[in-house]
Amino acid sequence: MRYRYRGSSGELRVASYESCELRVKSEEPKRANYLPFGNPKEPEQVDDALASVMERFGGSDAVRAAEMMDRWTSFAGEWGARAHPIAVREGVLTVEVDTGGDATLIRYDEGAIRAAIQREFGADLVQSIKVRVSRRRNR
Repeated sequence: MRYRYRGSSGELRVASYESCELRVKSEEPKRANYLPFGNPKEPEQVDDALASVMERFGGSDAVRAAEMMDRWTSFAGEWGARAHPIAVREGVLTVEVDTGGDATLIRYDEGAIRAAIQREFGADLVQSIKVRVSRRRNR
C-alpha cells in the first residue's frame, strides 16, 4: 500500500508499507492558462456597454440622486442648511430635519423643493418628499 505526503521542505514524498522506503517525487506546479490561444486581444472600451447596463439596473438614477444630494445646499434655498437628504428610493426623497417644527414647515415648501429638483435633475428623479425628524439632537 502506498501513500503520499509532503516532506518538511514541501516536496512530495511517496511511502509504502511493504518496503518502508521513501523516495522523493518531483511535482511541477500546474500553471493556469488565462489567455486564449493565439494573440491576446487588445483592451476594449466599455463605456457604451457599461452605460447600458447601468441604465438597465437604474444606475443612472443612482448617479443623479448622488449628485442631487451633493449639490443639495445650492438649490434647496433656506432648507439647504436645516434639512439633510438621506436617500432617494423609487422616486421618494427622504429628508431629515432636526425639529418637528422644521418638519412641518418643509412640508409646506415641498412643491418648491420638488420644482427645484426637477428643474436641475429631471422630472423623473423625485416625485415626492418624505420628511423625518432626526433622533440625534446635536448635529
